[in-house]
Amino acid sequence: MELSHDPLLDLKFLARENGYQQLALLSSSLPIGEAAYLLEMITTARERQGQPFAQLPAANSGPVIRWAAGWGRRILPGAEAVVQAKLRMVTREAHRLGLPSWEGGEVVGLAEAGAASLPGEGDLKAVREALAGRILYLPELELALNEGGRFPGVSLENTLQVLHLMGECTRWPSVVFRSPSQRQCLRCGETQQVEPAYCMDCGSPRCAYCPSCAMMGESRLCRPIYAIPGRPAQPDNPAAVQVHLDFALTPAQRDAAAAVRRFIHREGPGECLVWAACGAGKTEVALGAMAEVLQRGGCVLFAIPRRDVVQELEPRLKAAFPGVRVQALYGGSREKYRDAELVVATTHQAIRFFRQFPLVVMDEVDAFPYQGSEMLHYAVERARASDGKVLYLTATPHRELFSRAHRGQVELVYLPARPHGHPLPEPQVVVERSLQLKEGRLQIPETVLNLLHQSVEGDLAQVFVFVPAIHLAQRVGEALRDATAMPPFNHFTGDWVYSSHSRDPDRERKRERFCRGEFPILVTTTIMERGITVPRVNVLVLFAEQDRVFDEGTLVQVAGRAGRTQEYPGGRVWFVGSRVTAAMAGAVEKVRALNREAYQRGYLLPGYYLEKPAWVEG
Repeated sequence: MELSHDPLLDLKFLARENGYQQLALLSSSLPIGEAAYLLEMITTARERQGQPFAQLPAANSGPVIRWAAGWGRRILPGAEAVVQAKLRMVTREAHRLGLPSWEGGEVVGLAEAGAASLPGEGDLKAVREALAGRILYLPELELALNEGGRFPGVSLENTLQVLHLMGECTRWPSVVFRSPSQRQCLRCGETQQVEPAYCMDCGSPRCAYCPSCAMMGESRLCRPIYAIPGRPAQPDNPAAVQVHLDFALTPAQRDAAAAVRRFIHREGPGECLVWAACGAGKTEVALGAMAEVLQRGGCVLFAIPRRDVVQELEPRLKAAFPGVRVQALYGGSREKYRDAELVVATTHQAIRFFRQFPLVVMDEVDAFPYQGSEMLHYAVERARASDGKVLYLTATPHRELFSRAHRGQVELVYLPARPHGHPLPEPQVVVERSLQLKEGRLQIPETVLNLLHQSVEGDLAQVFVFVPAIHLAQRVGEALRDATAMPPFNHFTGDWVYSSHSRDPDRERKRERFCRGEFPILVTTTIMERGITVPRVNVLVLFAEQDRVFDEGTLVQVAGRAGRTQEYPGGRVWFVGSRVTAAMAGAVEKVRALNREAYQRGYLLPGYYLEKPAWVEG
């Protein structure tokens, strides 16, 4: 019992493989999502696997029952009871879905299947290779075949159907019914937003589509999606899969890398969290484990939330693994379907992979858009092989992941020290109740001005000033520009202060100028919490009590901009707010915990670590 776009094709294949001569049809043509639901409701697992019915006298003498457009002549006498029973069941379930009634139970014979074209072995091989490790729509699979220079000689849909009947290819509706009133997108896992809608393709007012993953191609009730689990090819020269770096790992990196390699060698699936200090070099810690998997002929997915980091990381991974085929995937990238052993991709691109990777490395797992996205979690979980492992890399593990690690459900590896061997700058919380925006007016407290003066003219350090909103970036920038033009600040021939935010068309140029040291103070929103290193910089967070923006993870990340370089490893960090929030306290404790771990493991230079008071009244 099955469903098919062309029952004569099925009959011709089953005649060749099993000697079947006739086939009964239970419905007229239906959208694949409705047909799949009806099939699920009226069959047992054994029937769907092709087992014979108990009512029939022998295994090969009965019909194979499947849906499709209704041709037919008569009911096969030996199977009449089975067909009639299934017809009653399918009619009842169709009524529950609100489908119109139809005439069913007709039979087609082998003589009518002569026009159906079965694919040859070359066609089957081409589709197997293009679809292996992926889950794709027909148009996507056509692109994959074209990229590989493979062109099947018969209908692609026919080839996929035969691979499905052979048990090699899985075929689903991209939207399925979980009940008569609930639908789920099988592409991204969405259940809440999938609603009935008129469909231009199938012409049905009962069709449905998923808006959650529509940017990757529309998932619809009438649209099939196909998948084949990955079959990693052995590399031509396994001994050549070595990590090439231009520098030696630090003791902290070596220990963490060894722990991750031990995790990779354990049998069965599993998850491992590398909790790293900002700027500690967590990417390098993963390279050894990646080499182990590549050595065994497996594929690796290195997934990152941000496109710019993918583009930056691709050449680094190519240099680290010469001779390994590396592919970068992101919105707008070309050749999305070529074969590669190491894929570096935005997390959205994982949605097209299916049971492909023995190792998935998730970098910046706490960052938007991965954090909080059920769709991306669903996609990454489906991308790894059935016995595959996931390695999470982050300086700011989400509370749920951190709790699972402490309960032993996720292995925990520490990378608590930066390469220069100095402790992380521990944030100091400054309670300043006079920092307020009232009636559109903002006055910068003397406490804040003193911290800026101390930084710029005492420490000779630039300052990141982080604020929680765009309008505050503009207001604080204006107020500081006025304040720094007066004593105690010395005369400065250029502008001291610039502000930036996500809507600033000049933000990249300001970022580059700040990194070059062309001005001392940059007021910014959290758009610069990651991926930026300034040689000599302190960090000041204003309105830090706004914990909807400045949650614990964000505060740790912004604090991580300070003290990253050998030139100025002892940068300073201040959280300034009207009160001490749980996020502030948690961020301070997270930084201190990493420093204690680094001190206890002997990763810090002697005499450089001493906990300091965390709270100061402004």
